[in-house]
Amino acid sequence: MFNNSSVLTLDSNETSVQEFDRWFPCILQNMQNTTVSYSQAEEACSMYFKEFETGTTVIYGLTAGFIIITNAAVLWGIIRSRQLHKAFYFYMANLSLADILAGIALLCYSTIDLMGVTSPYIRMNIATVAISSQVLSASALALQSGNSYVVVRHPMFFYLNAHNANRNAGVAIVSSWLLSLLSLAPIMGWNCLDMPTQNCSTFYHTAYFGLVGAMIILLAATSLFTTEQSQYTA
Repeated sequence: MFNNSSVLTLDSNETSVQEFDRWFPCILQNMQNTTVSYSQAEEACSMYFKEFETGTTVIYGLTAGFIIITNAAVLWGIIRSRQLHKAFYFYMANLSLADILAGIALLCYSTIDLMGVTSPYIRMNIATVAISSQVLSASALALQSGNSYVVVRHPMFFYLNAHNANRNAGVAIVSSWLLSLLSLAPIMGWNCLDMPTQNCSTFYHTAYFGLVGAMIILLAATSLFTTEQSQYTA
């Protein structure tokens, strides 16, 4: 164990002392030193790791369970009822599925905290999935409001293409999930653990936050515009 230091300098056989107030800055600083292995960096920074309080972890777990159960009930109701196998309900099921993914990520995060898992890669992967689920939720809302916009503002077009509505909904939903893969870039290597730079913030590069923020803002603006236009017409 490294009890007297946080940053290692293995090439000079000396130890440089640098204090940190949090666990991740210590990990990141050590990972920027190419002579330090991941396991050594994790061991050196273990003293800064702080687990959630039990009450906070329980609240996270209960919230995650509520999200998963309620959305799973909606999803199951749509799947088992053939009368609901329509484009509108497909978009609703897509939103429920995105929320279930968010609930699973929250549940996993609270679980690994109870288990005392300190691996930054595991925590980063779970956090990335949680962020991706928010992109999926935003895209699901945009698709749902966009469908309502077409129904209200362009009823002739909608009814003329009603026979293809389910197919079009499937294509739109699959496309949105493929687009959301961009938000999983940190899992594929674009992160501050594998590519540490001066522009890092927690696990991610600032450019990643810009990318995700731009996606969510664009999708939210689309939802607001189509919803407003639909209500105005109605």
